Amino acid sequence: MNEILYDISVILSVYNRADELALTLDSLCNQTIGRDRFEVIVCDDGSKEDILGVTKRYEDKFNLRYCYQPDRGFCAATVRNLGIRVSHAKLCMLLDNGILLASKALECHVKAHKHKKCAVTGYVYGFDDMDIYSDEVREVIDNNHIDRAIEILEEQKYYDCREVVYQELGDDLNNYPASWVLYWAGNMSADRNFLFEVGLCDESFDTWGGEDNDLALALYMNGAEFILDRGCASAHYPHTKIHNLIRDPELGKQELLDKQKYLYSKYPLDTLRKWYDIHELELNQWLVKNGVNGDLRKSSQKLGSLLNKT
Repeated sequence: MNEILYDISVILSVYNRADELALTLDSLCNQTIGRDRFEVIVCDDGSKEDILGVTKRYEDKFNLRYCYQPDRGFCAATVRNLGIRVSHAKLCMLLDNGILLASKALECHVKAHKHKKCAVTGYVYGFDDMDIYSDEVREVIDNNHIDRAIEILEEQKYYDCREVVYQELGDDLNNYPASWVLYWAGNMSADRNFLFEVGLCDESFDTWGGEDNDLALALYMNGAEFILDRGCASAHYPHTKIHNLIRDPELGKQELLDKQKYLYSKYPLDTLRKWYDIHELELNQWLVKNGVNGDLRKSSQKLGSLLNKT
């Protein structure tokens, strides 16, 4: 086991988009947490662009390392595992390229972990998977320091797309029947040892999406407490999406269903089976409206009886 040298390791997964990497690293230069308390590991999934060159520009800003794996297609789970394995901190934060952190974000992630099995999700302003407001969000970020940009995005209601769930059900994810469905890799953290105990990320995922849901389910089945901390704030810098939900919606939907069925084969939860038919941003609301509440690990038989009738 690696020696613990820091409070938190930022596992920053990257594939090309070198300009956005610089923006993300810029935001890490301004963290309120002391530079001796965190490390950043840039995990390169076989980029064609000069990711190493960008990384080297920040070597004197904070504790920084670069890891590389050859391009074998979409291998986000594998490259994240690479970063976790070489990390030297109590906590690991999974951060996506193009996510810019508020200055207090790392400090808030560390404070949010009250015990080993906390699974913390941050807030990502301007994140909308279909890029509806990309031009407006980009303009705000381009013309403001990240903390001010986040304030403006809040004022102009360019929320994290999960806000529609939070507004209806509240910020206490312990009250959510399927909290795991909202634990996404763009800005989240967990205890390093806990990640190893659940087997890290499933490396069989080789197209966009699903690997973070798998990790969330593994954590959930092993007793994780999911926590939303709005202080772990960030902004999503818009970029062109190339996954099939945009390029080929029918293929994208089939890929998602195949992944959901695979997840169900590993974690046979009735709530997961319901996800086949209900969008992830509507699943928890539907469950609550149909009388499914609280921690389902304590009431699985009752839940199964209820859902089988609907």
